[in-house]
Amino acid sequence: MSIQGDAYERRRFTVDEYDTLLEVGILSPDEGAILLDEFIMVPANPTYLLGLNRDPGPLDATDPSDLVLMEPPPALETLREVSGIMNTLAAEPQEDYIQRKFTVDEYYRMGEAGVLSPDERTELLEGEIILMAPIGSRHASCVDFFTKATAPLALADRVILRVQNPVFLDQSTEVQPDIALVRPASYADAHPRPEDVLLLIEVADTTIGADRRDKLPAYAEAGIPEAWLADVNAQAVDIHTDPRDGAYANVRTVEMDGALTPTAFPDVVISVRDVFRW
Repeated sequence: MSIQGDAYERRRFTVDEYDTLLEVGILSPDEGAILLDEFIMVPANPTYLLGLNRDPGPLDATDPSDLVLMEPPPALETLREVSGIMNTLAAEPQEDYIQRKFTVDEYYRMGEAGVLSPDERTELLEGEIILMAPIGSRHASCVDFFTKATAPLALADRVILRVQNPVFLDQSTEVQPDIALVRPASYADAHPRPEDVLLLIEVADTTIGADRRDKLPAYAEAGIPEAWLADVNAQAVDIHTDPRDGAYANVRTVEMDGALTPTAFPDVVISVRDVFRW
């Protein structure tokens, strides 16, 4: 699955940050990554790299030697020159290039290298670094209420209550849901994984469409058993359960006069009217 649309703002990179990614080895010269319109791009067809220095001629898909990148790989200076030329010629990504995806390990190495600063609010979703939207007062109010409503579960040692902390879904996705109820355990050595999660709650206003289209399918693909999406504007909560084949088989909307009950905790009842009390 790839992120669609423009509701999520992708993280852009400066020339200095691009150089740092090359220098610390997050980007390798043989992948031909360039900086184009402030995004890290790579050739859609890796054999395109052969064209940097010579015309490779017709390719034979049955010949493995024709599918190997040029050796030795292009020098860093060459890649920087290509990057500069492409930025000069075009303001939009070209068809020959696609956006470079990153792994969770690379994401953390960016922090260690100083490319991502500690005060940046970002998530890694399907290999793309996205900027998290500013938290408005009503968004914060909903998070405060969900925290208060689920705190008794944590106090009874039935869950660990995590507020806007990371959850690792797979090597291409690590998100920061507003609320995560996870199994009681120590997560000092690693963030919770899908098998640890009992319920995720997202609160959204400006990104509600993208959350429905991109984030909820990522949760289903990872096997998160239940996810709630609280719509600040509609003052309703979508309940997603029974993940199957990258989607939730059961989705229902609970409006103002309804109540919410986590599948894992049938004794807990949360009034939707209380969630959106302002």
